Amino acid sequence: MDEAANNLEERQHTWRVSLAFWLSLLFSAALYAAVALAPKLLDYVALDNKFQTNQAELVSLEQRVTHLERVSDALRNDPEFAAELARIDFEASRPGDERIAVEPLLSLEADPATTRLASAAIDGPVAWYIPLLEALTRNRTLRMSLLAIAVIVMVGAFTFLHETDDAASDDSTSTGGGPIQRFINRYRKGERRKTSL
Repeated sequence: MDEAANNLEERQHTWRVSLAFWLSLLFSAALYAAVALAPKLLDYVALDNKFQTNQAELVSLEQRVTHLERVSDALRNDPEFAAELARIDFEASRPGDERIAVEPLLSLEADPATTRLASAAIDGPVAWYIPLLEALTRNRTLRMSLLAIAVIVMVGAFTFLHETDDAASDDSTSTGGGPIQRFINRYRKGERRKTSL
């Protein structure tokens, strides 16, 4: 019974150490990936924003071309529209016409050059991760700190949480004294083996 409980405790200990080892490596890889991929993601976001801006400008220009084609067609086919446009352009009025002041947005502009294009800039909210990507890309101290933490975590995982096959088979080194004692025993055992050969 005592041996079964000891084996169960040893398996649980091994499972915890293995889980801590892999989580440490995953954390280290995530830190490295954040530092390595941040500049590329920031470039991608900038290119995507430029693409969206160009798309908005293209749609605006297409709408303007459509509007000008309709005006051109109306000028060719509708003499009343052409006469009205000429009156507006030369600020002429017919006898009995009454002018009513309206907002500039509602007025008919005769000169196509003065027609305003829709704003092509996208003034949407900035994504929450953009400041983080900028910090990871431009702040050298932060980048070096994260890389140093990744290295320390990885070296610590391989030093204190990785058990060799010899240490796993030897009960005195795998369970006795905690991670530092296991680390010391692992290399002492290797030195003893070298001297005995």
